[in-house]
Amino acid sequence: MKNKRTKVLLIEDDKVDQLAFKRLVKEKCLSYDYTIVQSLSETKKILDHERFDVVIADYFLGDGASLDIFDLIFECPIIVTTGLGNEKIAVKAMKAGAYDYIVKDPECKYINFLPLTIEKAIKCKKIEQEIELQSHAIMSANDSVYITDKDDKIIFVNTAFCRAYGYEKENILGKSIRLLWDQRDFKEGANSKQYVRVRRRKGEFINKRKDGSKFPVSLSRSVIKDKKGNKVAVVQVAHDITRPKRVEEAWRRLSFLDGLTGIPNRRNFDGFIDLEWRQAIRGGAPLSLIMIDIDNFKEYNDTYGHHAGDKCLKQVAKLLSASLKRPRDLLARYGGEEFVIVLPGTDEIGAYLIAKLLRSQIEALKIAHSSSSASKYVTISLGVATITPIKNSRPEEIIKKADQALYQAKQEGKNQVNVFNLK
Repeated sequence: MKNKRTKVLLIEDDKVDQLAFKRLVKEKCLSYDYTIVQSLSETKKILDHERFDVVIADYFLGDGASLDIFDLIFECPIIVTTGLGNEKIAVKAMKAGAYDYIVKDPECKYINFLPLTIEKAIKCKKIEQEIELQSHAIMSANDSVYITDKDDKIIFVNTAFCRAYGYEKENILGKSIRLLWDQRDFKEGANSKQYVRVRRRKGEFINKRKDGSKFPVSLSRSVIKDKKGNKVAVVQVAHDITRPKRVEEAWRRLSFLDGLTGIPNRRNFDGFIDLEWRQAIRGGAPLSLIMIDIDNFKEYNDTYGHHAGDKCLKQVAKLLSASLKRPRDLLARYGGEEFVIVLPGTDEIGAYLIAKLLRSQIEALKIAHSSSSASKYVTISLGVATITPIKNSRPEEIIKKADQALYQAKQEGKNQVNVFNLK
């Protein structure tokens, strides 16, 4: 592949300097495709239809100063030359946008510095364009991007960051990253040894907006180090995961709720009873369980249909749920027409009284049940068991006892409460 030739525009009205430039290109075999113009008017005409990789412009020309055409040149670097080694002119040229400034000498030796200056100017322009492109991409990104220095001071934020965190750019630059974290979260998250010591890391954390509200983010960070391995800055990209978290939480709740009645399901009950059992062991407190079964429910479905059966289950679940007054008590659908209630910190008498109340309230609904052997209305049978758990015991013990008590209640005629080993 051939090396790309460099398009050079030389704006120079001095014939000696023009010849010196042509001789340099020929002797050094420089891969330049150059065009030479002598005035601003010629320059404006050629810039209307041609583009160049670099422009070399004499500061003073016959019809004006080269600064007058700077606003016509956007894509390429400009190198200014002049026979006047005037500092003010140099500053003026650089402020106007010149890449470099070279002082001419009578022997035209300055020409020998041009190839290196041109090469550096083109490389510098490419880097600037890449940085500008990357900066635009970062500023346009949907995720929040912010950069902190070695002292955890914020030195850059993009537009998405300002939207997500509620800060104006000028109000957050120079401030500590701690503003985005609660003190505890900062120690456990962004400032934790495990998080800081790696070059790259990603995790989920809770961040804080300007108004104090919190939101979950997926945060990735890249530590920038110098040649000696010292941290000089950290690039952090925060993705707001509020919506995914809400969806996740909704699915989590659905997985622990009964689809028909909307109350906790068997899976929820299994986790809850295990947790409460361990807490009862530690606290030495009693734990009561009520197993509930709708009497003759198969016959109810056969008589009134499954649609009516579903409606009946919903009505029973709603009343049972409304009857539990303490936040720690749990009602769950155990399976089919069976329900279970967990009563942490409740003794035998308390659980028995609750069961009696529930039985009478269900019957008081007066849901017709012509096929029942216990009543002309829908009724329930309840089995109650109470245990003060001890170390190495398991929740299966109380479940088995409550189930036995329920079986006994149904054997003795249904629509009643039976307590396991009540004395």
